[in-house]
Amino acid sequence: LDGLVLPLSSYYDHDGVLVMTFFEPISPSGNGSKEDQVKEITQKIAKVFEREVKKNPQDWHMLQRVWPDVLPITRINQGLVN
Repeated sequence: LDGLVLPLSSYYDHDGVLVMTFFEPISPSGNGSKEDQVKEITQKIAKVFEREVKKNPQDWHMLQRVWPDVLPITRINQGLVN
């Protein structure tokens, strides 16, 4: 795997202004299989989101898988993700 993931959090402040926070880029370590690297990146992203959801839980509503029939590892194994 190569490339970066740039985590982003957004919420509306008390005046209704959208506040966006960008976090440090996340990149694969290059260790392990492609599946292991995807799991590693996913966990790092989840930790960023976990911290942000705790700050403004009222702004988070999509916490379930949007497309449950398309699992990330399935997409990798089918060659849909490099």
